[in-house]
Amino acid sequence: MIDPVTKEVFADVILKDGTREAAFVHAISAAGVAYRVTKDCSQGLLDKCGCDQTKMDLSPQHTNGRQIHAYKGCSDNVHYGIAVSKEFLEAAERHKNHSHERKLMNEHNNRAGREVLISSLRRQCKCHGISGSCETQTCWDAVPSFREVGNIIKEKFDGATEVKVIRENRHARIERKNQMLKRHTPTDLVYLNESPDFCEPMEKQGILGTHGRSCNASLLAIDGCDLVGIFKKY
Repeated sequence: MIDPVTKEVFADVILKDGTREAAFVHAISAAGVAYRVTKDCSQGLLDKCGCDQTKMDLSPQHTNGRQIHAYKGCSDNVHYGIAVSKEFLEAAERHKNHSHERKLMNEHNNRAGREVLISSLRRQCKCHGISGSCETQTCWDAVPSFREVGNIIKEKFDGATEVKVIRENRHARIERKNQMLKRHTPTDLVYLNESPDFCEPMEKQGILGTHGRSCNASLLAIDGCDLVGIFKKY
């Protein structure tokens, strides 16, 4: 959605503050760029990359007394996709007028999104042989659908950790704000500021709010009341 007055995209409004929503946008964007490049490489749509050529352990497997030989298929080149995503988003971050704290937050969440994609790789195999006897297999590593990747990042959004920036000599790092909570991991999302109440309109931020909006009480859909009326407040 584009504001007709400011010409800002709605995501620009979300990204202004260091909230968990901003953390989600950065993570899903980093994962999305890496995912698209990865799939395009595997499908031969890009000149500079192809299938992942790294060594795959395809030692013969024994199942029910039978030896199964596996051959290397076309694995998703996720490492190339990750490298492109990292270079692209880091270059974009350098041109933004963000505080050092926000840059640390954004870099962490970009990295977390990419790490989620790497950890989602799954081994897939296709059997060959007479009547499906699976005497031989072709195996490859593939990322799941982006919907599945997005669902994982959404779970990270729900469990995001509020952090603060600790300065030590010339270095700075992010640390959990509440020491009673668990430390965040490289794949956890982090945020600096609490989120506003998106139910209420905030004209300066360009947020219309959901208070008073019609919603569908019977369905868990995009217009469902559980989603439109945040936390069932309205």
